[in-house]
Amino acid sequence: MPPMQLIGRVSKAGKMVKTVTVTVDRLVVQKPTLKRIKRTKNYLVHDEADGLRVDDVVLIRNCPPISKLKRFTFEKLLKSPEGELEARRAAAAMQATLDDNGLQPPVLPDWTPVAPRAAATPKYTLAEIEAMPFRTRRLLEVQGKIRLDAAPASS
Repeated sequence: MPPMQLIGRVSKAGKMVKTVTVTVDRLVVQKPTLKRIKRTKNYLVHDEADGLRVDDVVLIRNCPPISKLKRFTFEKLLKSPEGELEARRAAAAMQATLDDNGLQPPVLPDWTPVAPRAAATPKYTLAEIEAMPFRTRRLLEVQGKIRLDAAPASS
């Protein structure tokens, strides 16, 4: 049987040596009503480095029993509020440094620049435009297909 992996949030840390409590949420379907209900369970998890903090999102894996109640070990840190806070502080410090020096932060485009379209050749001659009914001319002007103010003057 492959090892069981669960994703949960650290709910207690620092109260026991090398042990944290991880709360795992799951959805179950209630048979009579077919409603989904959230169920939570707390697991004692072995943290060898003793570095996890409350509200860290972690991946835990089952293992042979470590103590009477510990059956899981810490596998990987998925998300940490402290890490996000440090990243925000670093970004703010970088912005302050750039502002002090009068520099602009580098802007990375999320789109590929496209070459501008070449000007289209006119589809209608001046005589054709003048022969059109007013509504048709106005519609083509609104659609951007002709420009009445840029029409060449007849000689």
